[in-house]
Amino acid sequence: MTINARSRTEYLNLTIAQGADYRVLFLIKDDHDVEIDCTGWIAKSEIRNAPASSQGKLITTFSPTFLFSTNTVRSVLQLLLPKTETIKLKEETLYWDLDLTNTFGWTETPRTGEVKVILQYTI
Repeated sequence: MTINARSRTEYLNLTIAQGADYRVLFLIKDDHDVEIDCTGWIAKSEIRNAPASSQGKLITTFSPTFLFSTNTVRSVLQLLLPKTETIKLKEETLYWDLDLTNTFGWTETPRTGEVKVILQYTI
């Protein structure tokens, strides 16, 4: 999935299987569709039982890592949620968002949405 670093917030709903590792990748680009070097950027992404603006309780936090793309630019954001965290998720409506802070201290929320949990049946 691609994120334009200067675009408005877009909705993206996630489906996560309970008890399985979960990973989502985002390619960060500018207004001219050129990959941005995100070295020094900070990513923060959480799952809550209600939006944070509604005092939603924190359920878990993604582990963000900026990776190199094929152009040797650190422009790929990987969000990981290991199975030790997804096993704790219940079948309820959950909410997530992604905050990106660039090297100038400018913070944006390019993605937000609901999280659907698929319950685990195999142990």
